[in-house]
Amino acid sequence: MATSDIEKNTAPSESGEKEDLMNLVGGDGPWQRWIFVVVVLCSIPDGCHNMAMSFYAPNIDHWCARPTDLNVSVQEWKDVALPPDDQHCSRYKYLNLSDIHEEVNDTKRKELIACDSWEYDNSVFVRTVLSEWNLVCDKEWLVSMSKSIFIAGYFCSAVIFGYLADRIGRKSVIVIANIISLIFSIACAFSTSFLMFAVCRIFIAAGVTGMDNASFVL
Repeated sequence: MATSDIEKNTAPSESGEKEDLMNLVGGDGPWQRWIFVVVVLCSIPDGCHNMAMSFYAPNIDHWCARPTDLNVSVQEWKDVALPPDDQHCSRYKYLNLSDIHEEVNDTKRKELIACDSWEYDNSVFVRTVLSEWNLVCDKEWLVSMSKSIFIAGYFCSAVIFGYLADRIGRKSVIVIANIISLIFSIACAFSTSFLMFAVCRIFIAAGVTGMDNASFVL
């Protein structure tokens, strides 16, 4: 039998199967449009929380904080008290505050100490997790860790909510995941410590992933 004959024989069958499936699901009707709206609405929080760390922990300028009883401008402090190659994590050690306004000899200039507090450039971002908990210098790795545990929440959620979706239904999973995401999103905004912030981010990742995956399959 020629190839063209096989194609002629199978094409009507495949076309009929597609028509049967479209008739079964109801074609392009109000229900499909409603499901599409649900999927889009469930995907929006997913994208927002995915990109949130770019705004929670942006790359902002920071430097060793000035002593509270020292009346100098930021630029004066940077010029005199901070080494030009590392103004973010160390400063020159001075014997007393009057040394700031005097010529400093080379011996003092060479002696550096680590910053114990920081000031931040608030011209664009007024408040971030970096400035809130000083996640800079030796604590900078905590920012990367918070991103990693957020992804871990994604993976765990895909397994857990995938199983629950088959057991209790996808609509129920969407509602549960939405509640989890809402509760921990609010809690995250009022975090009083980095640990609380990181834990909230895990549950946020779990909630938005469960909601997104279940709505997509639905």
